[in-house]
Amino acid sequence: MPVTAQVTEAAPEAPYLGFKLEFTPSQILEVLHESEKQVNPKVDPKRAMFVSKLDSSLLDAVLRLARLLDNPKNIPVLAPLFTKEILYCVLEGENGSILEQIVMEGSSIFQIREVIEHIMTHYDGH
Repeated sequence: MPVTAQVTEAAPEAPYLGFKLEFTPSQILEVLHESEKQVNPKVDPKRAMFVSKLDSSLLDAVLRLARLLDNPKNIPVLAPLFTKEILYCVLEGENGSILEQIVMEGSSIFQIREVIEHIMTHYDGH
């Protein structure tokens, strides 16, 4: 989903750090399947996007992924594992049901995702 944001508070002593990690529907489905998480198809969140505080396990996984930049030879092996761990933490978190709905056929979020993908694929700017 295309997103625009504005940083309203940042300073040299308290810098802003942005982090974007995209998950494909197949990655989400894979983690849901492997975790044997029960998805409630009747949950239909009112929003398709959320902001929440990081818990310590999610923050730890994000930091380990970022620290791979210090040792690029480890990226091919470890980055997919840390990415999967981050996805698992998000799915287990308070807003995990929103992410689940992205891959649940028939949910409003699934339908919105399909429309956005169609527009992004077929819109040429003319």
